[in-house]
Amino acid sequence: MKTTPPPVLCFVGLSNCGKTTLNARVIEVLAKRGFKIGALKHASHGFHMDKPGKDTDRFRSAGAYAIGIASNTERAVVTTTDRPTTLAELVEALPPGLDLVLCEGYANQPAMKIGVHRPNAVLPAGLSGIVAIVGSSDAYSELPKFDADDIEGVSDFVLKACGLEERAERG
Repeated sequence: MKTTPPPVLCFVGLSNCGKTTLNARVIEVLAKRGFKIGALKHASHGFHMDKPGKDTDRFRSAGAYAIGIASNTERAVVTTTDRPTTLAELVEALPPGLDLVLCEGYANQPAMKIGVHRPNAVLPAGLSGIVAIVGSSDAYSELPKFDADDIEGVSDFVLKACGLEERAERG
């Protein structure tokens, strides 16, 4: 039986504009409110799961197509791909039962987005799916704007935009 995927919202902006800090703070607020949050990050420059010489790295170097690792409380599977993984594919790979998935990046994927704008990292105009701005940007003057320190306000907006506001009120 296939479950309905959770709502997805991405924080987008240029490098070093504060996406990770904002996303982590919103996740913390929503988790404390009882929401089960999935978090995804787009690593545009690639990533390495393990340190060189460690077991999983040795398996990859030996030619393994997929690598899994698990402890008593955590697990991870990394698979080699022959093309970029879409946001929808990555969301589908998450475990069932999540209330919401918050992402960092994926500016060009079809999803709701909150743009993170800083004077030294100007948010590009014309991004699709932008529903709000954190910071100030004249390019998106018609959208709701939040200060980077208004984490409660951003969190409330995320719940409303994702259709989870009623659940939050029921607590």
